[in-house]
Amino acid sequence: MRFEEFIERTSQTLRTAGIKSKRDPRVYICMSKVMFQFTDTLVPGRRRERIPMQALARLGDLLRLPG
Repeated sequence: MRFEEFIERTSQTLRTAGIKSKRDPRVYICMSKVMFQFTDTLVPGRRRERIPMQALARLGDLLRLPG
């Protein structure tokens, strides 16, 4: 339901972080942070996906990346 808002937030977050390349390692950190804000729309399906994404989101918090 809020997928459009997720796309907008993702775009804004990547722009704010200054990410210009899809190969920038910060992409995964920012995407993880944003995805966990939209748990009613997007949820990592498996535990093996959820655990690394949670770790990346926490790393983003520690690095004070937008998200």
